[in-house]
Amino acid sequence: AGLSFSPMGNTTLQGRSWIYIVLAGTILLARFFRESNTGRLAQAAREDDLAARSMGINPSTQQMIALLLSVAVVSAGSALRVFELGSINPRLFFFDYTLLTLTMLIVGGRSSVSGALSGVVIITAGTELTRKLSGPDIEFAAFDWLFRAGLTDIFLGGAMLGFMILKPAGLLGDLEIDRWLFRISRRGEKTPALPPVEDVQEVTLTVREVTVDFGGFRALNDVEIEASTDEVVGLIGPNGAGKTTLLNVVTGLVKPSSGVVQVGSLALDGTSAYGIARAGIVRTFQNLRLFGGLTVRENLEASRLIAERRRSDRPMPSVEALIFQAGLWELRDRRASQLDYGNARRLELVRAAATAPDFLLLDEPTSGMGDNESIAMIEQVKTIAGIVGAGVVVIDHDLNFITGICDRIYVLDQGSLIATGTPEEISANPVVQAAYLGTKKSE
Repeated sequence: AGLSFSPMGNTTLQGRSWIYIVLAGTILLARFFRESNTGRLAQAAREDDLAARSMGINPSTQQMIALLLSVAVVSAGSALRVFELGSINPRLFFFDYTLLTLTMLIVGGRSSVSGALSGVVIITAGTELTRKLSGPDIEFAAFDWLFRAGLTDIFLGGAMLGFMILKPAGLLGDLEIDRWLFRISRRGEKTPALPPVEDVQEVTLTVREVTVDFGGFRALNDVEIEASTDEVVGLIGPNGAGKTTLLNVVTGLVKPSSGVVQVGSLALDGTSAYGIARAGIVRTFQNLRLFGGLTVRENLEASRLIAERRRSDRPMPSVEALIFQAGLWELRDRRASQLDYGNARRLELVRAAATAPDFLLLDEPTSGMGDNESIAMIEQVKTIAGIVGAGVVVIDHDLNFITGICDRIYVLDQGSLIATGTPEEISANPVVQAAYLGTKKSE
């Protein structure tokens, strides 16, 4: 039958004041959390879990904090609801409130506080209107088929379905009214000065005797490479040679069957992907992995938050300077999902650089680009790596790009290392020509 709290059934003025205070506090808490460092990292993890880990973000920590805050807010709201009604009944815990809450979030936008509030206002007004229309006070014989019991549920279901199909991000999406006003006020921002290229202590990335087996298939066989922070190292080979697998091993996404990976004197065996990123090895992906719902600036700021905590001894040019260097200054407040392909590639590069890494691992950074864009990317990679004092390990099929940017090149074929040397030596190597270019080996 439920529990009764009849003395509180008629909410006093003081009681309603507490409800309004808690409501205002909840809204402020939600906005502060969204703009806090933890909230920004949580948004990045929400957008792309794998990319977040590769930038040094531990999604589990951010999700747990968000969950605990949500539980606290829901508990306070539930207590106040019981306080207002004066009783609690099992029927309150079933489908009606669940549908109502989901519809509010879907209509307004579940990615912003402003969206959630707009959804509450719209759906509350709609449910009250439909409740009134389907009540005994409204009598229109011609509309009896519409103005009847269940009209509120029809309205909620229709609103949910309509927005999911026509506007899945909700009415406001991830727009926050106060943040939008702030962006307007700073449109006159001056372009930042470019930072100088800094000299840093040399660090070496070492991969020794790495073997990777996927069931009965050997993807890598005793591969060894070495790179330092003052050079650009290329990794080439035909499709299926194991290049991306090697990068996945170095960045902790694939566990090797045997072998050692270390940066400086630090062994990375058993280290998580986000732990390796915090140790100074950050990567980009063959298929773009950006935080699509965040702006260009916010993508870099999320990475910078980790760098400020874990990499404070490394060169850290400002986020604005990196954006300007990448040619994205005019697009700094645009969502990453709205960028064209070339700008998205440049954003992924500078987002990785914003973590102040020792090494940038680039997986086909010119994939899908034309010749002119590839040439421009050569200078971009060199300049940005120099600004943050990072070494580069790069995979690419564009030989002009590889020979134009690399100091040394490693060649893989069928999971094994078959050659290493300067670009000139690799180009003239008959073994490489046979494996990579499809020519016959010289006798």
